[in-house]
Amino acid sequence: MREFRILGPLEVLLDGRAVPLGGQRQRSLLAVLLVHHGQVVPMDRLVDLLWGEQAPEDGDDVAAERDLAAATRARADVVETRAPGYIVDVDPDTVDAVRFESMLTAARAAPAAERAELLRAALALWRGRRSPTWARRSGRRARSAGWRICG
Repeated sequence: MREFRILGPLEVLLDGRAVPLGGQRQRSLLAVLLVHHGQVVPMDRLVDLLWGEQAPEDGDDVAAERDLAAATRARADVVETRAPGYIVDVDPDTVDAVRFESMLTAARAAPAAERAELLRAALALWRGRRSPTWARRSGRRARSAGWRICG
């Protein structure tokens, strides 16, 4: 079974073992696609998110993005090409962030005692130490990627 963890350091587990993910841009591409789980992310949006001001020259960006996606696909085996960009379309229960969102939604409608348990279980999905700086940067990245953590 494959599991995708993005609530903390990015990890892909296959049968409980970590899959090597390659360099920072490969990891970033996979993270962006997992944040947009089940949605096609257009090539131009990926270039903006991954390269920002240091984006490759026009024309080179498409080749660079294809190379990056191919390398990421080879490592994680879940990146699919789908016009006009790329998608990760895996079982939602395998993505910790999707489970987190589901638990938050369930907690909003649950009685108080059950709500507390659901919220504790959701928070337990977060891994690693997070500093206030990390939280601010991660929140900005999540918002720029269109991911609403809660609310």
